[in-house]
Formats: sequence, structure tokens, C-alpha cells
Amino acid sequence: MTLNKNILIFLSAAVPMTILDAFWLGFMAKRLYGPRIGHLMAQAPNWTAAIIFYFIYIAAILYFVVIPGLKSDMSLAAVAIQGALLGAFAYATYDLTNQATLKNWSWTVTLVDIIWGATLTATACAVSFYICKKYILNV
Repeated sequence: MTLNKNILIFLSAAVPMTILDAFWLGFMAKRLYGPRIGHLMAQAPNWTAAIIFYFIYIAAILYFVVIPGLKSDMSLAAVAIQGALLGAFAYATYDLTNQATLKNWSWTVTLVDIIWGATLTATACAVSFYICKKYILNV
């Protein structure tokens, strides 16, 4: 596979994930996170950490869901389900660790965040799979 195809494959997951998560964080930060865990939140995001997270997470989406789905000719629905599971597991790891180790971590945040992680990851996986299959790899 060429470098250009690899970049396009990465972008096929990065673009939908970035757009959806930016909307979510912009909309929910003040409504969900602020009132419940605002005392723990930084004044401004640590962009270096955020960018590193997105690169790692998008690589995981591609490695564990999208590429295997393409190789085994999975259905779009199966890829979305695999993505939802990956997202739920990843976000549960983060939120439940916070629940276990931080004072006053909100159960509401934990539950909503896990649902969001499943939804976000399922959508990013499904969009990436569809774009890769139809336009990038032509399979």
C-alpha cells in the first residue's frame, strides 16, 4: 500500500471522529462535564496530550476494527458493532478508573461517557470502513 493510501485510510477515521467529538465536547462540556466534574477540569485543554490521544485511538480503530473488517469482508453493521464494543471498553477503562481513583467522580459522567465512546467509535469505524471499501481500496 502506498503512503498516500495509508494517509487517506487514516483520514477516513480521523475526520469523522474529530468532527463528532469536537461537536460533542463543545456541546456537552458545559452541560454534562462542567456541573459534575468541573472542579477537576483544566482551564484549557492540553492540546499535545489530546493530539497524541487521537492519533493512538484512531490507530486502534483502524488496527482492531476497520482493517480486519476489510480483510475479512465484514458487513458495515458488524464493523459498527465491533467499533461500539471497542469504544465502550476504552471509555469504560478511562471512566471507571477515574471512578475508582478520584474523589467525587460522577456516575452520570461515567455512564454517559461510555455510551458516547461506543457511539463515537462505532460511527468512526463504520464511516472509515465504508470510505475505504468504496473509494480508497475499491474492494
